[in-house]
Formats: sequence, structure tokens, C-alpha cells
Amino acid sequence: MRFAVALRTTVTLRIGDNVVISTGAIVVGGAEIGSGSIIGAGAVVTGRCEPLGIYAGIPARRLRDRFDQRMAELYAQVRLPQVSAEDVSKLPALLARLACGEMALNDYMSSVRLLQDRPKILLEGSIGKGSAINLMKILGYSIGGQRVTNTDLDAYFGQIWRKEGDNVRWSPDIFAELQLIQ
Repeated sequence: MRFAVALRTTVTLRIGDNVVISTGAIVVGGAEIGSGSIIGAGAVVTGRCEPLGIYAGIPARRLRDRFDQRMAELYAQVRLPQVSAEDVSKLPALLARLACGEMALNDYMSSVRLLQDRPKILLEGSIGKGSAINLMKILGYSIGGQRVTNTDLDAYFGQIWRKEGDNVRWSPDIFAELQLIQ
């Protein structure tokens, strides 16, 4: 008699803030991509990518830094991951003015709303063909490390997950809209 046994293993994948993963790139389970990095088209990330790097190849390797030292310091000061989704559309113009010295950092900070406790969405996925990550479901939400239970969030993300077409309601910052964050 033969038995089929399904093994389920959990492999953590960490992707930092403000990361660009280009078309056709593969990120294998166990990999880590540091904040602000760019992964080139068709790259295969198998290990750790340090922050603010540009990576390409199979396996992905660091080609160069994303910014020079002055811009890397400015990047750290503007706190992009904390900018409210409502203010993201303002960023290109503000950052351009800041980079060329037309605007002071204090003026930038007063032009955007920063979130104190960023919301996070915990997802479950599987590793598929070619080590591709296949998202399966949302496991929950947290704000500032505290778990959040909210049926409105479940309904909101559920409509996107089910791909309900033209009936999908979009909010640039659903957590703020539901008054879960200030």
C-alpha cells in the first residue's frame, strides 16, 4: 500500500520598504531584499540584497549603489515608508525640489503626513514553479506591532483578492479611511 504525504514548510521571505522588483524577476523563499533596492528584470534573488542597491543577474548580484552618498542620506531623512498613501502623489515634485536645494527638509516634512505606526499586511503564499512566490491569502493585519481585527479590512482586501473588476473600491490609505491610524 502506498501513501501520499503532503509536506508543508514555511519559508520566510523579507522584502523591505520602497523596493522595485522588475518584470520576470524571481525571489526565492528565504531571500531578503533590503529597503530601497531595485531588482532588475529576470534577476533571480537567492540570498540577501543589501539596502539601496541595484541588483541583476542569475543569481542576482549588486551592480552598483542606487544613490550617491548625499542622496542616500537624503533618502534616509525623507522617511518614505512612513508617508501616508494620501500624500504619495506629491512625492515626485517634493523630492525633486528637495534634491536640488529648492526646499529645506523642514518644509518637506510639513508638506507630507507621516504615519507613526505603519500598517502591515501578513500574507501566506507558496513557492511555485521556478521558485516563484504565489500569494494565497491574507493572514491578518498589524499596526505598530499590534494585531488588528477588522471586518471592513477583510471585505476591502477580499474584493481585490477576488478581482471583482470594475466594482473594486480603491482607497489610497484604507487604514486611515477606517480610522485605524491617525
